[in-house]
Amino acid sequence: QFFESLGLPGFSAYLGMGWELIGGIALILGVYARFFAITLIPILLGSIVMVHGAAGFYFNNPNGGWEFPAFWALALTVFALAGDGKFALQPTLRHGG
Repeated sequence: QFFESLGLPGFSAYLGMGWELIGGIALILGVYARFFAITLIPILLGSIVMVHGAAGFYFNNPNGGWEFPAFWALALTVFALAGDGKFALQPTLRHGG
C-alpha cells in the first residue's frame, strides 16, 4: 500500500525487496558483484527521490532522511568502479595478468 501511495505499482515493492536481497547476498559473496552494485544504485537513488528526499538529510528524522541511502549509493558506486576483491567467489576476469 505504501508503494501505491507513491504512485508506484504495488508489485514493485516485492520486486525491489527481492532484488535488494539477491543483490546484497551477491555482493557479500562476490558473485557478479560489479553488476549487482550497478543495478542497486538506481533503487537507492529512487528511494531518495520518492521517499527520503522530503524528510531532510539526517536519517533519524521522521520518515528517514536521505543520508543513509545516499551513503550506500556512493559506496555501491565505489564498489562498481573498484570491482570485487581477491576473496570473491567469482572474481571478475582481468586482462593482462
